[in-house]
Amino acid sequence: MNLGIARWSGQPGVAETLAAWHVREWADLFPGWNEAGARAEFSAQLAHPGLPATWLAYDDAVLIGSISALLEDSPDMADVPGPWLASFYIVPEARGKGVAQALMTAAAQAVAALGYTRWFLFTENHEDYYAAAGWLLHERAGLFMRLPPCCGKMSLRPADWTPMKPARTDGIDPAARSRSRRRALQAVYAWQLSQTPVETVLEQFSHEQDMEVADLPYFEALVRGVIGGYRELDAALADCLDRPMEQVDPIERAVLRIAALELRDRIDVPYRVILNEAIEIAKRFGSDHGHTYVNGVLDQAAGIWRQPELNARRG
Repeated sequence: MNLGIARWSGQPGVAETLAAWHVREWADLFPGWNEAGARAEFSAQLAHPGLPATWLAYDDAVLIGSISALLEDSPDMADVPGPWLASFYIVPEARGKGVAQALMTAAAQAVAALGYTRWFLFTENHEDYYAAAGWLLHERAGLFMRLPPCCGKMSLRPADWTPMKPARTDGIDPAARSRSRRRALQAVYAWQLSQTPVETVLEQFSHEQDMEVADLPYFEALVRGVIGGYRELDAALADCLDRPMEQVDPIERAVLRIAALELRDRIDVPYRVILNEAIEIAKRFGSDHGHTYVNGVLDQAAGIWRQPELNARRG
């Protein structure tokens, strides 16, 4: 790879490419956001010599990634002064090759040169990635801060910013497992609608950016297990349901199938972890009261596969 990093200065076609990338990746987080709006946002940066700004990564002349530094990001974070890391995207075929670190370094150096002593980002899915890159976690969930290179080794961090918790000694990353479950939900949900072969489903989702910081083998095991064994899982859950499985909301159906597979096959994972994860995923992606239904079904299902564990907990 012949990697080059440059600040965007209005080169033709770039705003269109960036808009397409970013709307495809994050439109579900911003209802009503579209490519025309994204192009306008990027183009507006050209009027500012400082921030906001975007840096581009090229392999020879091919655009492969971008990162932005904005003065504002989310209205929910209006009390945080900025600047903000945003619009951080690498094309799938260029991931894992040092492009992300090169982009982040270039942007951080530029932010520092403008006199900023720290910058921020918000993420719900990449906590471990940014922690490993030197960002500090705020007591507000999902909010991270990093001091630019000019400011030394985090010596200025306020008391409410802390490093991420150290990794577990058993090698299991709970955050990566959680991301794998969320991605498995999306994959199983897509399969339920399309009946696409499992290899095609895995191929589609394995190249998503989130999978860089997920437990990929766990994700694959969940997807393969549900698609290959959903009939057995549904039969086992039948007495726990108040309706046929095919009449359950598709999101809750996927959550139940994944959790049932874990209860049955992953005895190494405590049943309370499985139930709590399923409930949280149903809250995030399901209907308003879907998580309550999931909780009731899985409480009964735990008695099918985890009775000794339940007995030990009660005893």
